[in-house]
Amino acid sequence: MIKNNPALSTKVITNNASETSKLAKQISNLAHKHKIICFFGNLGAGKTTFIKSLISELQQIDESEVSSPTYTYVNSYNNSQDVHHFDLYRLKGKEEFIEMGFEEYLESGQICLIEWSERIEAIIPSNTLCIEISHLGDDKREIYMHVLDKK
Repeated sequence: MIKNNPALSTKVITNNASETSKLAKQISNLAHKHKIICFFGNLGAGKTTFIKSLISELQQIDESEVSSPTYTYVNSYNNSQDVHHFDLYRLKGKEEFIEMGFEEYLESGQICLIEWSERIEAIIPSNTLCIEISHLGDDKREIYMHVLDKK
């Protein structure tokens, strides 16, 4: 059964893109602990923007060097550590993810940042950091973070 751990959850409201980017950079240290961070939210909620800031901080590169893997499913960055950015928007389901060999990334011990994680929800491991982003109008976002507990 998939549930969140309320002791390890927090909700933050950001008022603009700069605050959202700053939050992403602040939580970059959590990527070292959780390794897998799954992102949830509607189209246009800000998942890609958040991930660009996160990768920029983790890899010490400019955000302009980070692109969305919408058509390739995954982009890997190997500057200071291995970071893999998945965009599963076009994925049909977990079976397709497994057939492409992507499940190995989840077991690699490397950092995986996954957009449209609901496509593979059944195989997301416990202790994954989940980030749900909701668009509240203008540049305002609600960002709810929790650790997945499958007990």
